Amino acid sequence: MTNFIWVVTLIVMLSSLSSCQKRNHSFDDSHLKKTVNENVLNWLDEQKVLEKPIASANIDLLKIYLDFPNIQIDPSDGNEQIIVIPVKNGLNQKKNIDHDALINLVLIEDKNKNIRKGNLVIFYSDHQFNFIPKHTFSNILNTGNLQCDGKFKYLSVSGHSLYELEYNNGKLKSYGKFGPYNSDQNSSNRIASCIDWYLVTTYYDVNGVEIYQTEQYIGTSCTGQECDPFLPCGGGGGGATGDPETSEEFAVAKTVNWEVAANPVYPSGHIVSLERIKGKRVASEPQGGHFKSMFHYESVCNFCNVYENPYNVWSESSCSVSASGQTASSTISGNLTYNGVGYLMSNSKTWSFQQLFP
Repeated sequence: MTNFIWVVTLIVMLSSLSSCQKRNHSFDDSHLKKTVNENVLNWLDEQKVLEKPIASANIDLLKIYLDFPNIQIDPSDGNEQIIVIPVKNGLNQKKNIDHDALINLVLIEDKNKNIRKGNLVIFYSDHQFNFIPKHTFSNILNTGNLQCDGKFKYLSVSGHSLYELEYNNGKLKSYGKFGPYNSDQNSSNRIASCIDWYLVTTYYDVNGVEIYQTEQYIGTSCTGQECDPFLPCGGGGGGATGDPETSEEFAVAKTVNWEVAANPVYPSGHIVSLERIKGKRVASEPQGGHFKSMFHYESVCNFCNVYENPYNVWSESSCSVSASGQTASSTISGNLTYNGVGYLMSNSKTWSFQQLFP
C-alpha cells in the first residue's frame, strides 16, 4: 500500500511539473510576441518627422491596421530576421488602394534584434490571394525564387513610393525605381522649387538580361507644400540616399556567356563559356550590391561541327569560378582538336557587380 501511495504521489508531482513547464513555455511565447510588437510600434514612432504632419499621421493610421496576431518571422542571411505583419484591408479603403491588393509591413531585424529597415509592401497579382505565401519576402531578399507571381510595390512606412519588383514564373521580370529622373531636361514642369517624379522600369528576360527600359511620369512635388505621400503629388524617395528605409535590397541573378577562345583557323566561331551568377542588390553598398555565388554550366565550341568532321572536338579540362564582394571571375581551360591540329586553350573573365547589375 505504501508503494502504491508513493507511485501516485510521484505521478502527481511529474504531472504538476509538466503543467508548469507548459505554462511557462506559453508565457515565454506570449512575452516574446509582446516584445516584438512593442519594438515594431516604437520603431514606427521613431520614423515620424515633426515637420511632416501628414506623413506622421499615415504612420499612426498604419499602426491601427496592423494585424499582429498573424505576424510571421522568417530567418534571413547574416543571422537576421524578416518580420512580416499583414495590414488589414481598412488601409486600402482609407488610401484608395486596390481592394484586392495585399499590404504587409516588412521589417528586417539585425542579429542584435534591432530593426534596421522597414517598408510597406503592396502586392498586386492577376491571381486571387488571401495572403502572401510563407517565406515570400525572405526569398525576395535572399534567393530570388518565388512561389507566386505579381508585383511588389515598396513604400516607406509613411507611404512614399520607392521601388517595384515584378515576378513571373517565380523569376524577376522587372525592377522599377521612383526618383527625380527626367530625360527631357527642358520640361516645363521642372522649376527651382519643384521636382518631377518618374518611375523608371527595367525589364529582364528569363536569363536576367536587360531587354528594355520605360519611363513614366508620376507627379510633381514642391518645397513648402506637404502632400500625402500616398498620392502622386507626394512623389517618391522619402529619404536621403543611403537611408535604410529607402535603400532597396533584393536578390538578383543573371546568366552570362563569354569568349574563351576564337576559332584558331577561320575568322568566325568561338568557344563560349556559360555561367549563372547570383548576387544581392543593396543600394547602400559599394557598386550597389554584392555577389553571392556563381555556377558554371558548360563551355561549348560553336564552330566544331562533328557532323562535318567528327575529329573537330573541344574538351574542357578544368574550370574555376568565384564570386564574392563586388568581384566575380571564371577561368576555363581545355583542349581543341581542329582540322587535325591540337590546341591548348585557356582564358579568364572578371566582372564587377555594377557591370552585371547596373
